Amino acid sequence: LREKLRELANQRRRFGYRRLHILLRREGVMINRKKTQRIYREEGLAVRRRRSRRRAVGNRAPAPVLALPNQRWSLDFVHDQLASGRRFRVLNVVIAQRGKPGMIVSDNGTELTSNAVLAWCGQIGVEWHYIAPGKPMQNGFCESFNGRMRDELLNETLFLSRRMPGSRSLPGWKTTTRRDHTHRLATQ
Repeated sequence: LREKLRELANQRRRFGYRRLHILLRREGVMINRKKTQRIYREEGLAVRRRRSRRRAVGNRAPAPVLALPNQRWSLDFVHDQLASGRRFRVLNVVIAQRGKPGMIVSDNGTELTSNAVLAWCGQIGVEWHYIAPGKPMQNGFCESFNGRMRDELLNETLFLSRRMPGSRSLPGWKTTTRRDHTHRLATQ
């Protein structure tokens, strides 16, 4: 019984004693659940804990509200799919005016948490701010833009190839968006 329990635990590393008990019963071993738990503990078996996801190194305090142009840029990725099923991503950058930003705000996605990004920010002298995990409204400018882009462009357009988003649909949509959605900046 102990060997069978060890063998099942090695095959199914993410199964605890309760699920292993069910597998033992399916194989015809009639045993009490409490006895399965006791043997499981005596054998030193345990569900192996997963390592936690690496978080980006950076500032996680709430970003200050900035009112002047070029004090803050917001970055985020939007994902969609081609008609063939192949996935693509679009990087959205929300800026007030052109020029060097005072701060760049992004989420903790794997695309923007690398050491290369942090090194680049150090070289050009721009502060990078990561929003708190699970708090997309800390990057509300970009989330609002992503929602409009998804509703008005991505959900309404059938993309046949990767070239299509950048060459045909996007410029016309950008012009319409600029004309219809004037973004008011608090420049006081």
